[in-house]
Order: sequence, then C-alpha cells, then structure tokens
Amino acid sequence: MKKLSINPKILLELEIRRLLLAYHQRMLAFLQAKRNADEAVHQSRLCIKRIRAIHRLIRSGIGETAFVQQQAFYRQLTMSLGSLRDKTACIETLSGLISNRKSPVTNKLIRKYVAVIRKQRDEMMHAAIDKELFRDMFHTIKQHDVWVIQLKLDGLDQEIIFKGMRKMYLQAAGIAGKLALAPTDIGFHQFRKKVKYLGYALETLQELHPAMISYQVAELSALGRLLGKHHDLVLVLAAVEAGDRNAAQVNLIRSIKALKAGLEQRILTEAKLVFAWDAKAFAERYRTLIVLHRQ
Repeated sequence: MKKLSINPKILLELEIRRLLLAYHQRMLAFLQAKRNADEAVHQSRLCIKRIRAIHRLIRSGIGETAFVQQQAFYRQLTMSLGSLRDKTACIETLSGLISNRKSPVTNKLIRKYVAVIRKQRDEMMHAAIDKELFRDMFHTIKQHDVWVIQLKLDGLDQEIIFKGMRKMYLQAAGIAGKLALAPTDIGFHQFRKKVKYLGYALETLQELHPAMISYQVAELSALGRLLGKHHDLVLVLAAVEAGDRNAAQVNLIRSIKALKAGLEQRILTEAKLVFAWDAKAFAERYRTLIVLHRQ
C-alpha cells in the first residue's frame, strides 16, 4: 500500500479517509475476483480488522455514537467470515501436528479430523457463495464509501491519536495483568483481539508517519501471532474433545494441552515486556513523534 505522509497543511481526516477507502478497495478487489475463496475471506477479514483499528485510533475524533455504529457495521460483516476462517485455521493447525514422533494411529486420527473439518469448511464455503455472501458484502462495502468520504474529526490530530493510543494500550495491558493472575481461554481470546487492534493502529501510524520507528510494531505483531496460535489450539482442542474417546484421542488431547500450556507461558512472558510501559508515556511517544516528523 502506498505510504502516506502528513504535514500541517493536510488534515488528519483527509489521510484517514484515504486509508479507509484504500482498505475498502482492497476488500472489493478480493471479493470480486473469487479466484481463491479462502484468500478472499482472509484478506477481507484483515482489511476489516485494520479499519476497526483505525476507528479505535480516532475514537475521540468521531465521537462515541459514530464509533459504536461503525464497529457494529463492520463486526456484522465479519460474522460469517469468522466461522470460515476458524475452520481453515483448525485444518492448518491439525495438519501441523502430524509428526513421525507420533504413533501411526495418532497420525491417522489427526488426518481423520482434518478430513471432517475440511468437509465442513467446504460445505460452509459453498453455502456462503450460493447465498451470494461475497456479492452482498461487495455492495454493502461499496455503499459505505459515502460515510468514509463524509468523515469529520473533532479536535487536534495529536490529541486524537494520543487518546486513542492510550485507551487501546490501557485495555490490552489491563487484560494482560488479569491473565498473569488467572489465565483462562476467554482471557487469552480477549487479549488477542486487543493486541491485534493495537498492532494495527501502530501500523496505521506508520502509514501516516513513515519516519516512525517500527520495533514496537514488530513486538506486537509477534505477540499477536502467538495469541493467534493459542486461539487455533483452543479451537482444535474443542473439536478433538467432542469425538469418541479412545487411546489415540486421549494421547492427542494430552499433546494439544501440553502445547497450549507451553504457549501460554511464552505469551505471558512476552506480554510483560511489551506492556511494561506506563499507558500515558506510551501514548505520549506517538504524539511527540508526530510533532518531530512535522518539523
């Protein structure tokens, strides 16, 4: 995507409009092509998540009512896509568990689950296409361009971004603190979403300010990938535990739980490093970077 720059003569809202419309166009291209339904689902969800992250970043500028409305609009768009993504993730995660170190019986069981979930995913995909899900999404997004074009922000751009970054960081850091005391699958799921949106918001700032340092974007992306793997293991574990119990299944469940537990410890360790900042100081850095970039 083309790098955007900001200066005193260009309002933040103009840059935000360009970025939102660019994500709309990217989504439309994938939905219209239909060459690879899995890729269309993945890229569309990714664009929507980035759009929702931008809304979080400029939350104080668009107002709470508009923010809630926009979040609901894009969340509704991804509801059907999310189920398709989860099935694909289960297939990929289970396939990755096949190993020479496992018994032939366990590997055979894994392949059985992969085949069952792939069939479910394909049926869901065909149903979505038959119901013209992609076409409906295409027209819905295209019509929403009007809202983006009319976007107005209230307040100074530095203050809007400062407030957005501070709020997102506080939310993620708060969940990280709770997880350190009492880890739960739901907690890790919520943490994953907060980390992802914070990472996408930082990427947005890089689009707006190309000179901005990128190490924190890399840190959040790495933590987000670990949380994504945890989410996929939770889905796989639920699918495997739902089957009939036998020795191979018990061994597979034990193996998945061990992977999940090890991943949780790694996530909590990384989270301590990533969220060691004071929220105000974290957000203040980006307001300062904006000022420095303009000079």
